[in-house]
Amino acid sequence: MHKKICFVVLSILVMSIVLTGCYDSIEIDDKVYPILIGIDKGISNKIILTIQYPIYHSGDNNGSQETGKGNINSIEAPSIIEACEMLNAVVSRKITLQHVKAFVFSEDVAVKGIGQYISAIKRYREVRSTVNIIVSRGRAEDFIKNNQSIIGPSVSKMTELQLSQSNRVGYFPEESFFKFYKEMLSTYQQPVAAYASVNDLHNIRDQSNQTGMDTMMPGKGFKPGDIPIKSKTGRQFGGTAIFDGDKMVGYLDTYETRYYLMVKGKFQSGIVTVDDPKESKYPVIIFLKSTRRPKVNTVFKDGKPIINVNIKMDGDIEAIQSGVNYENLTNIGDLENKIKQFILDGMVNTVRKTQIEYNTDVFGFGHSAAKNFKTIQQWENYNWLKHYKEAKINIELDLEIKRMGTKLNSSDKWSTKGREKR
Repeated sequence: MHKKICFVVLSILVMSIVLTGCYDSIEIDDKVYPILIGIDKGISNKIILTIQYPIYHSGDNNGSQETGKGNINSIEAPSIIEACEMLNAVVSRKITLQHVKAFVFSEDVAVKGIGQYISAIKRYREVRSTVNIIVSRGRAEDFIKNNQSIIGPSVSKMTELQLSQSNRVGYFPEESFFKFYKEMLSTYQQPVAAYASVNDLHNIRDQSNQTGMDTMMPGKGFKPGDIPIKSKTGRQFGGTAIFDGDKMVGYLDTYETRYYLMVKGKFQSGIVTVDDPKESKYPVIIFLKSTRRPKVNTVFKDGKPIINVNIKMDGDIEAIQSGVNYENLTNIGDLENKIKQFILDGMVNTVRKTQIEYNTDVFGFGHSAAKNFKTIQQWENYNWLKHYKEAKINIELDLEIKRMGTKLNSSDKWSTKGREKR
């Protein structure tokens, strides 16, 4: 009898512990989850911090939904973490950084150095290593105010999908927080960040305003904010912010960013337009894709580094507007050589720009060069980042056109004048 009583009491105690709800449980909408955090130069304090977070409201299925723009708050504070604490004076829920998509630094802040902010964020346990780093050509606050969803109600989903566009088009890099932090401290290469801006439509032209249209020629890239797009959303991604240590020293435009990604092995695929080699007034549109990572080999001759890079890509013809019969084996060679030279010139010029103008190895060639040193101490004493501009870099491109689209051949056109031969 005594054993039964003890068993019952013990069972009740166990069930009371197991079946009791968690004392620290919270609902998903009990906290505020910022999507973007912007850092601008402060006036009275060190920084002006801007956060964008979703607005929750009851949906048809009693769930939580977001508006297309979200809530935006700005505050002047001495640090990022304290700014989030101070914002709780006006935000009714605790602000947590667990689901931040990106940190946006204004160019003014980036030029002076963002290392102090990156190091502080790295120590904070709520920030994920996959958070993106963005440099805004103007104020970060203005960029965030123009970050809105025009397709669906979820601004957080829109932001995440927008950042992933880097893998589809290659007009800007997708640089994670952890990668930026690691490269900022690296002796092998320098960090980069996505370059963005607000589009004020100043580059939109009509028939009465055709000045400066040379920028629209094939191979000419854009800076963010200069891409001639009319859209309800005002922000643009386009280009790469180049850093020397933790300070921004320059940028690559949209096309240069593609060449940078190709050389680094991060370019996946994208559409490229080149002039028709036989009818230069018409364009040829090609779908390019990488087939393997570049092979990089570095040797030293007379104390100077020589870097050999081999890149392999395939191309598919998407459109031939001139009507030239490039399906013919005689003509396809001319088109292939034109595309190859176009891409190769772009890569060579981009690499040269990083050497001469910025002296920043954003390609990671230092990883290959380090193999020529016996010890880490020898490598660090050499200071690769200082000598990068002295390197002779040879790029070899193996490009082959694999497919000609859905047409077997280009036919002649007929009109009242008769046959128009192509």
